[in-house]
Amino acid sequence: MLALARHLGAGADHPIGVVVDAHFAEDVAQGKAGTVRVIADRSRDRARVAIDQTEALTFADQVLVMNEGTVVQAGTPVELFERPRHTFVGHFIGSPGMNVLPCEMQGGVARFAGHPVAAANASKAKGNGKRLQLGVRPEFVSLARDGVPVDIVKVLDAGRYRIVEARANGSTIKMLVRESEPVPEAKAHLRFDPAHTQVYEDGWMVT
Repeated sequence: MLALARHLGAGADHPIGVVVDAHFAEDVAQGKAGTVRVIADRSRDRARVAIDQTEALTFADQVLVMNEGTVVQAGTPVELFERPRHTFVGHFIGSPGMNVLPCEMQGGVARFAGHPVAAANASKAKGNGKRLQLGVRPEFVSLARDGVPVDIVKVLDAGRYRIVEARANGSTIKMLVRESEPVPEAKAHLRFDPAHTQVYEDGWMVT
């Protein structure tokens, strides 16, 4: 943490946010609070540690996301949202967080719940015994005439849109639906936007 503080404080020209996971924040609170103050002081308030993602994404031009004391991604808020390099970042940034779904590769095509799903980086995924997952944000999941069959289990009103929760093959999938768009009461099909769907190996985006 001290090394990170020195790095952040070395002439930063733009506000930097450091988002930490809850477990790491608890460790800091129990005996490492000084390191948090060091980060803020050395950068003259240009770097700030936050557990609240909204706070960090609002004030910062650059954000570092830490999981268990390790930086898993650094970038602009847009980069963290659109191209999370790790499933932790995808789930942690955003509300609701990114859908992380188990998948397998067959002939260069990702498959979820037995159905093919187009992904932007599917051609680069080899598997090689690694744990494979698909990552797609609720904003990029939509109702469709065909696609992945699901059961609609919950619809929550969030103002201008609704958060629809569906299940397929034991996995939960969330999507954002406009208030004016009808939602089936039970069975439905979902489509994932290929440009915003990524394959992850052992938690890391395949590149």
